[in-house]
Amino acid sequence: MRYKKQHIKEIDYDERIAYHQEQIKNLEYFKTIKHYFDRIRRTKESYVVELRRQVALDLHAKGHTLSEIGRLINRNHATVIHLLKIKSHKYIEEEVKANYKQWIIDEVYPQSISQLVKGEYYKEGFGVKVYYKLKSIHD
Repeated sequence: MRYKKQHIKEIDYDERIAYHQEQIKNLEYFKTIKHYFDRIRRTKESYVVELRRQVALDLHAKGHTLSEIGRLINRNHATVIHLLKIKSHKYIEEEVKANYKQWIIDEVYPQSISQLVKGEYYKEGFGVKVYYKLKSIHD
């Protein structure tokens, strides 16, 4: 078999250094995410699910595989597929999207709190308001 000769371009060391620095930055980000989701308790609370979803969307947009994303957030690839498909409440999505990177850095997670409220928009006269408070992953 004959192999085609490939022309070897001159190596641009600055580009290679920038590439490797970007790879190191990505590994540090992955380590932070993995540590965060190792410490966070397993829950289906709406804010925590949305936090996982935002991380999955972010990593998927950067070209990472479903299995890689699943390993980082302690879920399997099928759960990641589901996270990418679901829609959450607009208010929760906006709140988490604006804050999730800082929450990961600060090592806190949102704990959902439901409150029964009386209002004119509800047929029965009452509704449920959901909000959150931040809790440390070390508790």
